[in-house]
Amino acid sequence: MNDPARQAKQEACTREAVEAGSLAAAKALLLSSVSLAAALRFSPAFRRATGVSSRTALVISPFFGLFFLRSEQAMTACAQRRRELVRALSA
Repeated sequence: MNDPARQAKQEACTREAVEAGSLAAAKALLLSSVSLAAALRFSPAFRRATGVSSRTALVISPFFGLFFLRSEQAMTACAQRRRELVRALSA
């Protein structure tokens, strides 16, 4: 049950997923923050129409969304590579 090699591979996949998700989240945070700052500076209608909560949501939603999406994609890709390796070694 507690195979050290298997656990090491799982930890490597998790680390890869966290790194990929963090990078995507950082890019999303930068883009959404800059976009929000520009909208607040150049659009009086946007300033009047949005409150603090909606502005916060506009910044953090892409951050969390892309973190989870990219992390899941990286985990799936890692699992696929592991399955292909097992198939190749057993053939």
